[in-house]
Amino acid sequence: MTTYTYSSLSDAVVTLPPPTAEIFSTSDQLIFDDTSISASELTLTIVGAGLEIKAGAKTITLRGFTQSKITSANFTFADSSKLIIGDNKEATTNDDSLVVGNMLIGTNFDDYMDGMKGIDTVSYAKAWSAVKVNLAAQTATGGAGTDVLKNIENVIGSNFNDNLTGVGTGSRLDGGMGIDTLTGAGGNDTYLITAGDVVTDSGGIDTVISNIDYVLATGLENLILRTGALVGIGNSAVNKLTGNSSDNVLDGGAGADVLVGLAGNDIYMVDDPNDTILEKGAGRDMVYSTVTFSLNGTGVNNVEELRLTGTADINGSGNALNNTIYANSGSNILNGDIGEDTLSYQFGAISGVTVKLDDASPQTTGGSGNDTIYAFENLIGSHYEDALTGDLRNNKLTGGEGKDSLTGVLGNDTLDGGLGNDLLDGGEGDDVIIGGAGQDSVTTGAGNDIIKFVGIADTACTTTSIAGVDLYGDLSLNNGSEDRINLKVKVTAVVANPLAGELNELTFVDNMNALLSSSTGFKNSSGGIDAAIVTASSGDLTTRAFLAVDLDRTDTFTATDFVIEVTGSIITSLTTATFI
Repeated sequence: MTTYTYSSLSDAVVTLPPPTAEIFSTSDQLIFDDTSISASELTLTIVGAGLEIKAGAKTITLRGFTQSKITSANFTFADSSKLIIGDNKEATTNDDSLVVGNMLIGTNFDDYMDGMKGIDTVSYAKAWSAVKVNLAAQTATGGAGTDVLKNIENVIGSNFNDNLTGVGTGSRLDGGMGIDTLTGAGGNDTYLITAGDVVTDSGGIDTVISNIDYVLATGLENLILRTGALVGIGNSAVNKLTGNSSDNVLDGGAGADVLVGLAGNDIYMVDDPNDTILEKGAGRDMVYSTVTFSLNGTGVNNVEELRLTGTADINGSGNALNNTIYANSGSNILNGDIGEDTLSYQFGAISGVTVKLDDASPQTTGGSGNDTIYAFENLIGSHYEDALTGDLRNNKLTGGEGKDSLTGVLGNDTLDGGLGNDLLDGGEGDDVIIGGAGQDSVTTGAGNDIIKFVGIADTACTTTSIAGVDLYGDLSLNNGSEDRINLKVKVTAVVANPLAGELNELTFVDNMNALLSSSTGFKNSSGGIDAAIVTASSGDLTTRAFLAVDLDRTDTFTATDFVIEVTGSIITSLTTATFI
């Protein structure tokens, strides 16, 4: 090992080792013991088989310089700065690879860093304060000294408010923490941003990698969302937006954009017929579209839902999945395609709609234009008063807040009235009927039907009114072998014989309680739930019949108990098997 000191070199032009020796070896060391000389002040040039170093008033040539062997340990500076020449390793010397680059980490003094070949990165992650790095100008100032940067393409900033500028061939600019200003120099740049960062670029195809909601500014083309449920929005250019494993919203804006979803329940905003969606197939995803759009295509065929927005006359079609397609207020052609598909008027209708699943001709819906409907099994109404009709298949018809009319046909249908005073007709088949809140009037039709209640609000009375009590006019209750009632509770006993007495609407609860709290009424010694049929033999409800269930287990009838009107129903044998 040979050590040379700068102060001992008497000549202005020096070759090390002297001609009598071989080469400057990996164990040799050159010490710049003059505190006025920092690594950043050096000028390095490869000359033949040597490295020429201009330092102060002297020119020093290291004879036999071998890039793959020289390390920063060969150079020591009195001011603690460092000479770093990339070699594909962190904070050492040279990069022999044209593909894999170095991570160069300097000191907090004035360093000289040269990435040499390859794509190299300088990091200021440990800087004491903000840095200003201009890779094109080969300079860095601020919280880590005044550095010279050679052949470096990428930079990582500090935890403070940095100003980073790339090179014309393209850079990766990572501001780290802080509110950073990142500026491209015309190449294909990549920007890693956090909240508050400002990105400026005017050339190349650029990519922003973000861990926050982000809108691409003019001059930026691509966006990759890191972690979390983030929103990504493009600009007027052709953009590519890529989500992550969480629930993302991807909106390309104007132009024919590419939207890429990964895992999660993603939302894609489409405004151009040439927008492309590439969904990986995880989660339940939705496309919002202001233009005619189909879910049937490579990538988009993994999306389950399509919502047509706006008022234009546009069309929508599904794919092989179980799709839900939402009509808008215009006139639409809607095709569910393969799968068990649902057509919804929840968001597009401006008033109640009349829709039939068994009519393939254009239908005047009323509140949602003139729609043509193909290949839908299920139907959801609007927020208004709707008339929904199924077809020969097994349908699910769902009302909303209004006074809806739901009509099943031949299949084993499910009718859910939702809110409002609804008219429900199951038609033929073994149907499930859910009245929901409001005073519903139900015709179960032929078949062995299940009447399903999800809470006391589905059918309820008050002390002075039966306005909330549902009417089931054709129940056939025969020891559970025909229609059945699903209360989500276990009925443990029934009153053997129907009770009869005075029933008036204004005193309904008191009248029912007088009959059901008697010795022949609710009397479940086990503390369970009783059921009974009560018929009005006098009063203003004369001849009307009611089915009551003692939900609160008090052996009395109160406004919190379950009751439906069953006038016109056939009750051959009421047993606990009637209830499921």
